[in-house]
Amino acid sequence: SSTVAALMARASGGPVKTFAVGFEGSTALDERRYALQVARHLGTDHHELVVQAPTCSQLLALTWHLDAPPSNPATLATMLLSELARRHVKVVLTGEGADELLGGYGKYVYPHVASMVPRPIARALAPLMARLPPGGLTGRLRKLGEVLALDDPDLRFAHVNTAFNDGERSEILCDGSLLSTPEIVSRVVGTAPGTILDRMMRFDLLGYLPEDNLMKVDRVTMAHGLEGRAPFLDHAFVTLALGIPASRKVRLFDTKLTLRQAATELLPAGIAGRPKHAFELPVDSWLRRPLAPFVDSVLCPAFLSRQRLFVPDAVARLVQEHRAGARALWRKVWTLVAFQIWYLKFIEDPALAGPMLSRLESIGSLGLPT
Repeated sequence: SSTVAALMARASGGPVKTFAVGFEGSTALDERRYALQVARHLGTDHHELVVQAPTCSQLLALTWHLDAPPSNPATLATMLLSELARRHVKVVLTGEGADELLGGYGKYVYPHVASMVPRPIARALAPLMARLPPGGLTGRLRKLGEVLALDDPDLRFAHVNTAFNDGERSEILCDGSLLSTPEIVSRVVGTAPGTILDRMMRFDLLGYLPEDNLMKVDRVTMAHGLEGRAPFLDHAFVTLALGIPASRKVRLFDTKLTLRQAATELLPAGIAGRPKHAFELPVDSWLRRPLAPFVDSVLCPAFLSRQRLFVPDAVARLVQEHRAGARALWRKVWTLVAFQIWYLKFIEDPALAGPMLSRLESIGSLGLPT
């Protein structure tokens, strides 16, 4: 998005308007200081939004606009940022597509590095690396060890790309007769030749980009009468990007190399070389505290038993382990919560869903401003 803003500023006759979002109480996830550095460098008319824990009504409204489970919590920030932007402009340019085309996601690193390690060495290293503590450099090495333990390249990709692996899905679903993750990857990617890095980027370009990123941006911008456009997905640029070898886009733990090189002269010193920072919200802490009553309502054993989709005991263990401090579980809990919101809105018998939705909305603002 910084590159798009820089090119837009260069082509514009006056200051362009830029918009950024941050999160209260979460310095690690808040990139507003970097956005402000870019905005000042480019001389833009800059606007910021601070997102707090959502209200129940906001989550229900988000699900209504998406017409799908809000499985990517960043969609909430995108919706609120769209509301802000619409007060100032009618069209916005976004950075969608750059990560899929130019190898920007950090998740690409682990299967890519693992593919270069001989299997006997990988099998020997995996159990040793599994003992490393989470967080920081040791956490990254531990995650690499988890990927090294898997033989199937598609399973390796799935491990860093899904909330639940196949084994976890079979434990938590009442009916576990679903396609395995490698089967899903194969259906999207096919049998086209290429490295694991090629397959990962192709999967995201054909699956994740249209079904998640573009879908969420289109629906939440249009919910506010705002047009969202993605310059990186211009057909001529896509053709150019697909012709660049994946090895020139990702190298060991460095991602999006080609774009970083191209953007160096456009952006302030240090911005182009910053590590990839996922657009994540502080959902882990939200689920433990302000959203805890919401979680307890949509994942209560009585409702799950009547619903007969998820195993109540397995869900209860998951929530309990997350609240006990297992930070790595927040995405699993959010995925279940997001599905339940959508299920109540669109699938459940209205006579049964109505009272429950009313109770959820009565939780109100959870003590926070809307």
